[in-house]
Amino acid sequence: MTGHTTIDRETFQRRTGLTGSDLRVVAQNPIFDGCSWDALSQILIDSAIQEFPRNAVVFLQGEPAQRFYIVLNGWVKVFRETLDGRESVLHVFGPAESFAEAVIYETKGFPASASACVDVRILGIPSASFKLHLAENAGLSVNFMTAVSNKLRLLSRQVEQLAARSAAERLAGYLSGLCSSDSATAVVRLPLEKAVIAAKLGMQPETFSRSISKLRSVGVHINGDKVDIRDVYALRRLGEGAETADTQIMPLPQFGRFD
Repeated sequence: MTGHTTIDRETFQRRTGLTGSDLRVVAQNPIFDGCSWDALSQILIDSAIQEFPRNAVVFLQGEPAQRFYIVLNGWVKVFRETLDGRESVLHVFGPAESFAEAVIYETKGFPASASACVDVRILGIPSASFKLHLAENAGLSVNFMTAVSNKLRLLSRQVEQLAARSAAERLAGYLSGLCSSDSATAVVRLPLEKAVIAAKLGMQPETFSRSISKLRSVGVHINGDKVDIRDVYALRRLGEGAETADTQIMPLPQFGRFD
C-alpha cells in the first residue's frame, strides 16, 4: 500500500496490544490472505483488543455498528431473539474467524446480537478506516468479498440443515465427524464445552441433553467430555438422516499476495 509510513512492530504492538501469536491468528482469516506485514500493520493500526467474560454481551441488535471483529481466543455466538424471547443462534465463531462484517456497509446498526460463550478476546476493527483500505487495496477488497460470499453460503447450508434434520441427527453428524473414517467403534473427547457445541448446532442446552439421551439407542454414551461410540456406522447413518426402523428419532419442534 503506497503513501503510508511503515510501522515498526514495537510501535504496532504498543498501540494495538496485538502480540505475535495474536497476529498469527489474525493472519489465518481469509480476509488477510497473502497480506504483507506492511499492509497488515496499516489495516490494523486503529484496531483494539476487547475482552469479555463468559455470557457477557459483545453487542446488541440495533446498536450503532462501528466495527467488525475477529476472535483471538474463545467462542462468540451471534444470535437474534425470537418473538417469545428465546435465542435463535445464527452461528458460533471461534479463533481466527470474523463476524459482523456487514457493518462495513451498514448504517442501521448491528443486524443481530453477539455474546461470549466462554471468556473471549476479540479484535475490533473500525469499519470507517477499513472501508478506506478496501477502496485503496484491490487484493484486500477481493479477499473481503470472497470471504463474505463463502460465509453466506455456509450459513445458507446451516439453515437448510436446521430445517431438514432433527436436533439428534445434527448431534450425530457432529459426533461422527470426530471419528476416523474407518473406525467401527470409537472413544473421543468433546473438543468444546457442551454449551458451545449446542449453540453451534442451533440447540438450547436442554435440547442438547435430550439429544444425548436419544443417541443411546445407537450406542452413544457421554460422560463429561468423554464420548464412547459403540457403532460409528449407525451414528454416521443417523447423522446423514438415514434412520433405520429401530433407531427412529422424531424431529424436535453456519488470492494472492497484496501490499
